[in-house]
Amino acid sequence: MNKYITKLKQMSRSILVILLLVTSNLYAQNLTDDQKNAFMPDIKRLLKDYEQYSQFTTDGIRLNNDYIIQFSTLFNRKIKNGIYNDITPTNKGIFHTVDEYVSFIRSNYPQGLDVTIDIDNIQIEEAYLKNSVFEITVKVHKKITGLFNNQKIHRFNDDLFFTLTATADAQGKPSDFKINGILNKSRYAQTIINRQGKGVFVGITGLYALTQIYSPMSFSSDILEAKSGSSFYPGIDLLVMFTNSFGLGTGIRFSSYKSSFNISSYNKTSDAVITDIDGDTYNPVLQINNLNQVSTVKSLDIPILLKFRGGKNKTKFYFDLGVIYTKISNATFTLTGNSVRKGYYSAPYYVTLSDIPEYGFGSYTYRNDEFNLMTESSTFSGYTSFGLMFQLPQNLLLKIGGSLTYGLSDLKPDKNNTDNYINLVSSKPVENTTLRAISIEMGIFYKIPF
Repeated sequence: MNKYITKLKQMSRSILVILLLVTSNLYAQNLTDDQKNAFMPDIKRLLKDYEQYSQFTTDGIRLNNDYIIQFSTLFNRKIKNGIYNDITPTNKGIFHTVDEYVSFIRSNYPQGLDVTIDIDNIQIEEAYLKNSVFEITVKVHKKITGLFNNQKIHRFNDDLFFTLTATADAQGKPSDFKINGILNKSRYAQTIINRQGKGVFVGITGLYALTQIYSPMSFSSDILEAKSGSSFYPGIDLLVMFTNSFGLGTGIRFSSYKSSFNISSYNKTSDAVITDIDGDTYNPVLQINNLNQVSTVKSLDIPILLKFRGGKNKTKFYFDLGVIYTKISNATFTLTGNSVRKGYYSAPYYVTLSDIPEYGFGSYTYRNDEFNLMTESSTFSGYTSFGLMFQLPQNLLLKIGGSLTYGLSDLKPDKNNTDNYINLVSSKPVENTTLRAISIEMGIFYKIPF
C-alpha cells in the first residue's frame, strides 16, 4: 500500500508542475483602449495593402505576379485560422493556406478581382499580449466583385474578422504586423466559444451518491442483509484545459461512504475464529433476534483526472477518467438491536463460556452505539464521470452528470474487532473491503481570466 501511495504522490507532484507550466502559457494580458488606438495606424496600413494586393491585378485584364507575391507576404508563414472562402459562389469553407487561396484565384479569376475594404470603420474586437506576441482581431467590411471562370459575376459583401499578430520589440512595442487568419461571423463566434473552453477553471461540485463499503463476502452472505448507503458531499475542483477538448483536473472532496448490514433470527455457533485477550481462539455462539450495523467511512478524497470534452457551441459532453486518493479521517460503525454472546473453546478446553464481560461474553442491547472500525489510513480508487457542460455568461460553466468510484485497495478492517459483528458471523476472515459509489453530480465552474 505504501508503494502505491508513494507513486501517487510522485504523480501528483508531476501533474502540479505541468499545471503550473500550462497556466503560465495560458496567461494573456488584455490591452487597454489607449494601446488599441495606438495600433490603428499600423493596422490600417496592413489592411490598405491587403485591399490593394488582394485584387491580384493592376489593370483588370491579367494577373500581376508582383501583387501575388506581395499578397503572400502579408500573412504569417503558417496561418492559424485559415482564410474564409469569399471567392466562390457558395462562400463555404476555408482555404487552409495562402497558396491555396492564390491557386484558386489563378484558376478561376484570370482578370483578378475588384476589392474594397471600409478602412475608416474597422473595429478592434479583441487585443492581447501573450508570450511576447500581440494578437489582435479586427472586424472589417469587405466587398468583392469578379468574373468567375469567365462565366458569371461573383459578388461578396459582408463583414469578416481578420486575426493579426505582431511581435513585441525590445521596448515592448508591436512590430511586423501580419495576418494570421480571416474568419466569417459564425466561425469567429465558434473560436470565441472554443477559447472559453480553454484555460484554468475553479469550481464547486455537489454529489449525491449511493455508496458501499463493499466486500464480496459480506454482500453475498446468507446471514448478512447488506444494503448500500447514501450521502451528499461537496467538492472543490481545479481544472486546466490545454485545448478545448483535453485537460487535467484535481481537487478536494469531503466524502462519506456508508453501508448497513442487518442480522436477524441468528441462533447458532459461528464458523468464525476469534482470538481472545489471552491469545486463545474460540467460535462465537450468538443469539440475535435483530441487529443492524451501519458502517461509515468519512474521508478527504483527492482526484487526479484526465478530462475529455466534445461537441460544439455552448453545450458539450464531458468524460473524466482517473484515480482518487482517499485519506480516511474517520471510520466507525453503529449498532442498533440486541444480542447474546458466548464463546465456544475447542481442544483442549471443549467449553462454552458466557457472562464474562472482559471476554465480550454477555447480553448486549445497543441503541445506536458507535465503535471504531479500525481500517487502513488511506486507500485509492478508480474513477470515471460523464455528463453535459453548459456555457453560461460571465466565464461560468454548469456541469450535470454522473460518476462511478470503484475501490482498488483494501480497507483492511481489523479482523479481531469483536464489536464488529461482520467478523463474528463470517465463516472466513473478510477480505478485499473497498469503497464504491455511484453518484449524480452538479457543479458550477468559473474560468479564471488571464
